[in-house]
Amino acid sequence: MSLVVEEVACNTITHGFTKDGKPHSINVRVIKKDDLYSMRIRDDCPIYDPVKQLKLCSDDDAERHFRLRMISKQAMDIQYTNILKLNNLLIKI
Repeated sequence: MSLVVEEVACNTITHGFTKDGKPHSINVRVIKKDDLYSMRIRDDCPIYDPVKQLKLCSDDDAERHFRLRMISKQAMDIQYTNILKLNNLLIKI
């Protein structure tokens, strides 16, 4: 779980915080219930849907979006929504 949090938060800060030169925020919430971990990452950066991006990746290019692929292999479920100009990523592990 810590690796997933680190990768998603780092990616958001590296790419989302620098695109438009505006100040941004990120909120990471991790919940453990029984043996299931749920993580919600919410940010106000430009729209970026990692779930859609994963679907567009070709299996021929294993290095492209390597970190996204790694997270998706560890996750039981990944969902993305954009509501009120906020990116919301929910990952269940």
